[in-house]
Order: sequence, then structure tokens, then C-alpha cells
Amino acid sequence: MKNATFLVLIYFLSLNLLFSQEENINNEDLKFYKELIKHFKKNSLNKDSIDWESFEKKVMGKAKISRDSAIIKALSLNGEEHSSYFKKEQQTSLYGQYKSKTLIESINNIGYIKINSFRASRNSLKETISKAKIYINKRIETIKSQDKDNLKGWVIDLRNNSGGDMWPMIISLTPFLKDGVLGYTIKNEKENIWKKENDLIYYKSINKTKKYLGKDKSLGYNLKNENLKIAILVNERTSSSGEATAIALMNNQNVKFFGTKSFGYTTNNTSIEMKNGDFLVLTTGIWKNFKREEFKTGIIPDFESANEQELKKNIENWINK
Repeated sequence: MKNATFLVLIYFLSLNLLFSQEENINNEDLKFYKELIKHFKKNSLNKDSIDWESFEKKVMGKAKISRDSAIIKALSLNGEEHSSYFKKEQQTSLYGQYKSKTLIESINNIGYIKINSFRASRNSLKETISKAKIYINKRIETIKSQDKDNLKGWVIDLRNNSGGDMWPMIISLTPFLKDGVLGYTIKNEKENIWKKENDLIYYKSINKTKKYLGKDKSLGYNLKNENLKIAILVNERTSSSGEATAIALMNNQNVKFFGTKSFGYTTNNTSIEMKNGDFLVLTTGIWKNFKREEFKTGIIPDFESANEQELKKNIENWINK
């Protein structure tokens, strides 16, 4: 009986806290937050593992600061990097904040780089290029900051990378790519080549590095040891351009793949604008690696495991072998 009374007391205290948070929020904003939280509770991939009472308290707490703060908090608590919130009026997106390190990041003397999806703007090429410069430079600086003489190997994490624009992702990894063919896009039975030449990434004769980083701009950074082993992490949510990035990395003979089989969207999409302003995203080609191998059902890892501890062990064993 005492336990039941205690639980009821806790419940009402939590309600009072929530109501005190809501009392300083106008009705219009309150309706928005309730709708937002409702969508997370109903549709989130992680809905069965989230403490919704705590989720709501923390989101409503941030609501006192601003609507953006509350949205970012909700996305962060949701825990899925692929999720975002698009603000139609400002034509911008909000994303969650993720600071926790994986076990794999903690391996001694092994460099780690996370390659997230890159989404181009549908409204502005200028905005896309601006975002791409930040994306690329941030990852190049991450590589430079970890590159040292006593490094044993690298981990490139493509898990949960569901795609977008492949070129900023591939350009970010220029130091790991070997000169020559990276892959092919096959359209209408014609091969369109991807390649690295003089620290520049090309699609056919188009200088993609120049497009995103400026006139005659190359990354110009060489790893201290270009012969180190590179572990590429993929999983069932690595798809589309995330898989294209993995395919490009295959031209380095020092790579092995770890994790679970990728999704299998190893095809090229073209965005076609309709007269009403909508876009039809249509699959128009397939991708092959530098050996002209296809991966229609996905990329199968050399070392298969979904367990983080086991992945860490497999990577350490392979790199130290």
C-alpha cells in the first residue's frame, strides 16, 4: 500500500512539474510542442526504448528558451542522426546533437572519422556549396588532428549513412583514396567514371573538388603513412550514396569492411523538377567499383557483426595482425 501511495505521489509531482513548465508557454506554441512530441511517440524508430515522461519534461524545459532549442533537444533525445526538422519558411534544417563516443572511437592509436549523410539544398546551389565546404573541411581537419607517426590504422564509420550527395562525402576522404579509378556510374549502358587525379575528385571530366571547394582547389593533404590498414564500418542502414562512398574506398587495397550487410541501394538517382515545383527522384543508373563489380544486394563485410564490443575486438585484431 505504501509503495502504491509513493508511486501516485511521484506521478502527481511529475505532472505539477510539467504544468509549471507549460504555464509560461502560449497556447499556440503549446499546441505545436504537443503535436511534435506526439509524432515522436507514434513514429520514432526508437519509440519503444525512450522514456517519454523524461523526454517531454526535457523538451518542454528547452521550450522556455526557444522553439529551435526544443526541437533540437527532441531530435537529440530521439537518438537517430538521420532524423531532422525542416523549417519551410527559412528553408533550413535542424539536427540533433550527438556527443557520445562509440567503443571503436576509443581504440588506442587508431584514427576515427565519422562520415554522415550530406543533403544538398533543393532551393539553392549556393547554400549547398556553403554547407559542403563546412562538411568537407570539418572532416579533413578531423583527419589532420589524428594523423601521427605512431598511428596503427584508421576506422571510417559509414554506419547509418543513408546517402544524399555522394561527392562531399568522397571528397572528404581524398587522403584515403588512391590515384586512378574509384568507380563507375552506368547509365543507358554507358560507363561514367569516378576518379582521383592530383588530389582532385572527378566525375567524368567534371572536377567535383573544384565545384565544392573553389577554383583549382585541391585538398593537398597526404597521410603520414599511406599504407596503414583502414577498417570501413557499414550496416543495414548504410545505403545509397553512403554505399557509393564505401565503393569508392575499395580502390585502396588496405581496406576491409566490418559490420553488417549494407542496404543494397547501390544505384544512382536523378532529381527531376516537376512544373509544380515538386521533385521526382528517379533511379537512372547503377554503381560499380574500380574493378567493375556490382553490389546489387549490398556490401557484405569481411568481418560480420552488429555487436560494438565484437566489432572493436575484430578491428583491433586485424589492424594489429
